[in-house]
Amino acid sequence: MNQEAFDRLRQRIAEQVGREIRTPKDFDFLSEQIFEQLHKHISTSTLKRLWGYLRSNGKPRTSTFDLLAQFVGYRDWQDFCR
Repeated sequence: MNQEAFDRLRQRIAEQVGREIRTPKDFDFLSEQIFEQLHKHISTSTLKRLWGYLRSNGKPRTSTFDLLAQFVGYRDWQDFCR
């Protein structure tokens, strides 16, 4: 994962939803917003792991990054990184 690009993506997401993503309620809210916009589900625990709220030893799937990039108007993660 490109950490710098992901930090930019997290900022874009915060701007889009109008709040910083920090608390469990924020992660619930973000998950709901993604579903409302894209009709695709991403679990709050996945979001928490990505944001560093929960520990994780696993590597996130590219499809997860694709979904987050689509949420802020890009085709996929690679498109966002360009």
